[in-house]
Amino acid sequence: NPQQLISDLKAQAQKSTEYQQLIQLFENQIITQASQINQMLTYGHYLYKNEYQEPLSKSRNSQDIQSQDQQNEKNLCKSQIILQQQQKLNQQQETIEKLTQTIENVTQQNENLREKIKVSTEQNEKQIKKILDKDDLISKYQQKLQKNEDALKKNAQSIIQLKEQNEKILKQIEDITIDRNNLLERLLQEKQIFVEKINILNKMNEDLEIQKKQLDSDILYFNTQKQDFQNQLQKQGRSLSSIFPQQTQEEKNSQNNDAQGQFQPFKMLKTLPKHHKYEVYQISQTLNGQLMASCGGDNQIKIYDPLSLNNFTTIQASDTSQIFTSVAFAPLNDLIMVGSSDKSVQIYNYHTGKLKVQLQGHCDRVNSVQFTSEKDKVSTGSSDRLLKIWDISKGSCLKTINCGSNVRYIDYFQSEPHIITGHNDGSIRLYSTNLQNNKPFYNIQGIFEGGITCCRLSNCHNYIACSSADGFQIKIVDLRKLKVFKQFEHQFYFNNHEFNKCCFGSNDKVVLAGGSDGQIFMWDVNSGVNKGVFKNVNHQGVIVALDFHNVTGYLYSGDSRGNIVIWNS
Repeated sequence: NPQQLISDLKAQAQKSTEYQQLIQLFENQIITQASQINQMLTYGHYLYKNEYQEPLSKSRNSQDIQSQDQQNEKNLCKSQIILQQQQKLNQQQETIEKLTQTIENVTQQNENLREKIKVSTEQNEKQIKKILDKDDLISKYQQKLQKNEDALKKNAQSIIQLKEQNEKILKQIEDITIDRNNLLERLLQEKQIFVEKINILNKMNEDLEIQKKQLDSDILYFNTQKQDFQNQLQKQGRSLSSIFPQQTQEEKNSQNNDAQGQFQPFKMLKTLPKHHKYEVYQISQTLNGQLMASCGGDNQIKIYDPLSLNNFTTIQASDTSQIFTSVAFAPLNDLIMVGSSDKSVQIYNYHTGKLKVQLQGHCDRVNSVQFTSEKDKVSTGSSDRLLKIWDISKGSCLKTINCGSNVRYIDYFQSEPHIITGHNDGSIRLYSTNLQNNKPFYNIQGIFEGGITCCRLSNCHNYIACSSADGFQIKIVDLRKLKVFKQFEHQFYFNNHEFNKCCFGSNDKVVLAGGSDGQIFMWDVNSGVNKGVFKNVNHQGVIVALDFHNVTGYLYSGDSRGNIVIWNS
């Protein structure tokens, strides 16, 4: 610290000055004493010469000798005193020499201190100059800080204004959200009322169908009576115009019209009433379309031959409490795979009905199973949020992907090692079946607010048809643009069943979906226009499963009461 060093130097200089004053006092005292001693020595020599030596040489009598001896004794005492004074003087001279040496040392130290003080002073001047420069800089910085403070005050005022505006906007958003929630609640209530009305209409429709069958029976009886009556008239030689004229071709075609007066795009080929005891969850077909398999809530897999219109085989679950939730045919061999509510996956030979392999590893219900483009690899998705890839030749799991959301549906690319998955968070993802990568290539989020129940890949692999638990819309996702391409609605369409399935129609030109009232809706993929609504009287309740085959042109529909209808395009 320069200030402290200067203080120390000043203190040492003060002490040096005091030492010099003290030494000067000692020197003065010594000089005085030396002068007195010299005077005494001079006086002693004088006495010795005049009073001792000279009288001794002249005459010495006894009295003079005695007085002279006394005088000599006095002179001797004085000489001793002078010697003592001389010794003291020598000691004082030694002290003076020591003090002089000390003074010289102190003087040297003072010179060193002066040099240090000079250096320190120069440094202090430099530091003072730097401090002054820094003061200038500080003044400039203070000016800048003042400007910044002014700017900050202005910004703070702007921020306060923006905050007030944001609060107003948030209040408006909150009000809009409340209105939206109220509207959604009203919409859901109206939808619920609409569903209840549809259920009432379905019940009325069932009653009408029963009445229609009764009426058909009555018409048949009446026609029989009419024929008998006409025969009696002929026997009598009389004629009667036909009371019930023959049905025209136009009237026959009108029977195929739906509620909107549009001609049905599919004709009913075969009805399989109560094909399952309970609801049908999924329908699948072989690659060539020669076999159709269905699974439902009655722990059975039923395989049907649509060419001969006969049942092919039935596979029964070993556990009566087990429910098959998903079914898929292998593309290249005679295997069929099913997912189960008991967290397991079974693969059977559908010719022999024997179990080939059972896959264990999921922690919750298996929602979807699917083969892949690779011969021995299969994929399974579950409510435990896991997607698993298996090697069925070894019965082992190759990799497990934690998707973070329930896996509801899986479809695969026929020529690539990729699969698409639909999830409970309303997203669709594309994964590779290769072992190296567990992250999705694409993650298309926010397609639906509710969970996706089905995501079917088109034959051209460019589009995905999606249905959801929201139940009001069917959406088409363009995989090339990774966004929703089309969305379809209808005033009578609603289906919020958790296994609700949709599918593409002929050459991916149309998309088909079943409603909760037993009707099937069809939309044009490119224009989004509804192309038709059709229904079979044997469909009762919700249409849960749909599947179309491009080779055979057959459309299969299964409802919540176990009925399956085969349609021909």
